[in-house]
Amino acid sequence: RARRTAMPGRDAATVRELLAQAPPGELRNVASDVRALLGDEQGPLGEVAAEAFKAHNEEQMVALEVPGSAHKALVCASGAQPGGGCEYLDAAHGRVVTVDHVKQSVSDSRAVAGDEAGGGEGPVAG
Repeated sequence: RARRTAMPGRDAATVRELLAQAPPGELRNVASDVRALLGDEQGPLGEVAAEAFKAHNEEQMVALEVPGSAHKALVCASGAQPGGGCEYLDAAHGRVVTVDHVKQSVSDSRAVAGDEAGGGEGPVAG
């Protein structure tokens, strides 16, 4: 096996670009392929995975099942709660959901507080 010289900045940029170009619904497969290509050197994938998955999920407006509920919540930039975290307004159901972008799942859900009712840039339906 050929030995590679690590170029962290370049590797991370390449991984970020590969993940950003993933077709809708194929991000996990692309990430798996990138993981296989990196072999023992998983650092670049770990550096950019959370950021890339979040961007992809928002751009593709992924609908995720809300545990303990019969509905799905829509993940999109307009429903992102202030602060840049992983919380999104599910206005149709009066909830704020916490999203694990890499696992593409809702990890928590709570009732909307009065000051959160406006969401990020606008309402989001699920």
